[in-house]
Amino acid sequence: MRSPILTLAMSLLLIVQPGCSSRALSDQRIPTGVASLSSPMPPTTTPIPVTALPTVTALPTPFPLTREAMVACPVSLPNGKSPPHEADFNLGNEAGTLFTIPWPGGKLIFSPNGPGFKYADGSLEMKWPWYRTVPGEVIITGERLDAGAPPMPPITLRGPADGYGETGFHPSGLLFPSEGCWQVTARVGNDSLTFVTLVVKIPVDMVWPGWLPEGLLHEDMDVTNLPESIGLIFASADKNEGQVAIEIVQGGVASNDYPENTQQPVAVNGQAGVCVQGAWDKNGQWQADLDAASLEWSAGDFRYRVSQVELGLGCEELLRIAESLIFI
Repeated sequence: MRSPILTLAMSLLLIVQPGCSSRALSDQRIPTGVASLSSPMPPTTTPIPVTALPTVTALPTPFPLTREAMVACPVSLPNGKSPPHEADFNLGNEAGTLFTIPWPGGKLIFSPNGPGFKYADGSLEMKWPWYRTVPGEVIITGERLDAGAPPMPPITLRGPADGYGETGFHPSGLLFPSEGCWQVTARVGNDSLTFVTLVVKIPVDMVWPGWLPEGLLHEDMDVTNLPESIGLIFASADKNEGQVAIEIVQGGVASNDYPENTQQPVAVNGQAGVCVQGAWDKNGQWQADLDAASLEWSAGDFRYRVSQVELGLGCEELLRIAESLIFI
């Protein structure tokens, strides 16, 4: 589980600043020929040598990321290995020399106005945190596992030459040529750290809760129903089964598939909605005594749902979460 310090560290790391990108967008085209009307033709019939101009070869269209590949991607989660006094770096190698911080659920999400760089050729770039306990250059490479794609451009972390120490924290950018299930490997000397992350670009901005009950941490992203919906999962820090889910669904009409006698009318920032206590069981029977609750409303072209299980939260707490949501 992540600590509040991790949340702050990741937020600071992901601030997009001018000049942070490893490259700039351009659409320069090389002319196919140049002629000058003022230049006389040479008095000879000998062919004029022509130096071939370089050609621009477009990258192949990336293979699309399928829903099956998203579900099957073997993402890497924290393994409990951290450098001394740096618990936020929670994914490390056996040698104890290289560490990083995976994104929640091992899923790297790019939204229209969210963090990261989204380029015209479909490539996606994000700043990434690293920590090493031994000196030496760190070489970072990556390849897509679920489909063919150009490899990730290699990156070298040079410590003092980059303005960082021989050991300790050192951020980089990771440029993924396309969406997909990507395996990234960092090497220093004879040691390496390999992890897998799912890289997904979504068409809508995410929402983020301005308030949550104490002890809930961002644990996962639910992408199983993209592009129809996407959800954020917040789990209890004490590792019980409780969680809060915040879901955005395309389509502005609320599903309203709850028993009518369970629906409590509510207003979320002026938008009409309903809240219910209980949930459907595996047999399709409504169980009002379950520790579960859902709040659902529509706004514009989207439907929103905040739900909880095993946390003892009611409609009042869900409404407070819903009214605190901001777009990121």
